[in-house]
Amino acid sequence: MKMRELIFVSLMLLLNQVVFAQQQGEVQQGSNSPAPESNQITQPQQGLQNLVQESQKMDKKVESQAKEDIINVKPDVDKDIQGVKKAEEFSYSMYNSLGLNLSVYSGSGLSYRYHMDNPFLFQVSGGVISNGDEYFYSFGFEVQNELSKVKDKRAFGSLAVGLYGKRYKEKEARDYYTGMNPPEKWYSDNHLGFAAGVGGELALGNSLVDSISLGCEIYPIGMFFGGKDEDFVVFPGGSVYLFYNF
Repeated sequence: MKMRELIFVSLMLLLNQVVFAQQQGEVQQGSNSPAPESNQITQPQQGLQNLVQESQKMDKKVESQAKEDIINVKPDVDKDIQGVKKAEEFSYSMYNSLGLNLSVYSGSGLSYRYHMDNPFLFQVSGGVISNGDEYFYSFGFEVQNELSKVKDKRAFGSLAVGLYGKRYKEKEARDYYTGMNPPEKWYSDNHLGFAAGVGGELALGNSLVDSISLGCEIYPIGMFFGGKDEDFVVFPGGSVYLFYNF
């Protein structure tokens, strides 16, 4: 009986060792086996990742090229903007003007001028006044060349020529023999002047055109000659004027 029990216990121990060894083998096999299918990267997934990476590289390249193009274009845009500003600053318009001009050299009285679609302006002025026995008159012509221009003001250089004179009556000496007074005679005293100067003009509105403008000129170089005594005079002069431009 004891012999059977001993054999039985020995078989049980052997069976336990076999089971334990089998379990150890499965554990080692499990540690050396590849990861589950869910954790492995398949070939389609790898291709998708490559496509995404290539797309990102392409986006960076396009962005870099766009920045470079913007940097290269910016100077040209700045030049265009400066050119537009300059064109606006020096844009010339054709217009007419009527007004009054009081000048030592370019004539005094009513005045008309014409501004071309370039820097040049032409002006004529003239007037006559009388006190009954004498007539004073002046007629003048002027050319202006604008030196700079903005919308509501301008600066210019000018050349002027004017005729200034008077016409008056004078009695001759009484005839000693007849005792009669001779008829009165009219005489003229004229001077012709030339001058060069600079001036400025300011509009009483947002623009010179379709508004009233005030201006003045200075003639540092000017001369007159003529008259009864055929004199020659050199002296500076000036002008002030008021115009409506249309």
